Amino acid sequence: MIMTVKLEQTDQASGLRRLCAAILLAALLVAAPVASSIELSTILDISHVSPPARVPFREERHNPMFESPLLLEGYLEYLGPGSLSKVIESPFKEVFSIEAGQISMTRDGETRRLPVKRSRSLETMLSAFEALLSGDAHRLESVFDYTVSGETSNWTIELRPKSRQVSKQLSSLRLSGDDAGVSKIFIDLADGEWHVINIQHEVSADD
Repeated sequence: MIMTVKLEQTDQASGLRRLCAAILLAALLVAAPVASSIELSTILDISHVSPPARVPFREERHNPMFESPLLLEGYLEYLGPGSLSKVIESPFKEVFSIEAGQISMTRDGETRRLPVKRSRSLETMLSAFEALLSGDAHRLESVFDYTVSGETSNWTIELRPKSRQVSKQLSSLRLSGDDAGVSKIFIDLADGEWHVINIQHEVSADD
């Protein structure tokens, strides 16, 4: 009888520990999005800029077909909602702009245009950049799953497209920075291609 009581007590204690562990795990799972949301809002406060704004960049494009990375230099412009530009000044001249849902690319005096919606992966990437620049958490969360880490002086946010179709072309975006804003963007594409964009401190577009 004593052995039976001890076994029952042991089973009850084991069951209680499992129950406590389950409750703790559930609490952590519920609490995790709240902590991430707070961190995300902090990052968006830091990365938010008031248009017009211009930032110089240096980009490395890595592709299995290249013998060495392609190095690009130029500047990025944010002129207002839905208006972004990437101007390459070296090693060639090229202007890539988005305005009113249209993409335009000008090179060697020729301009090509097409709707942004023609490329889901590009549209998703642009949504990420504009959401960060405008501080729009809802837009970012509607398109990406995200994880954040670090602190104000050294933070990272990793974005993964929710759309399976988009993820076949754009695996992830990883942005890092500090209390001055975004300093690096890592773009992981399909077929082993990836880009790294290093961004300098923000200056006014009027300068």
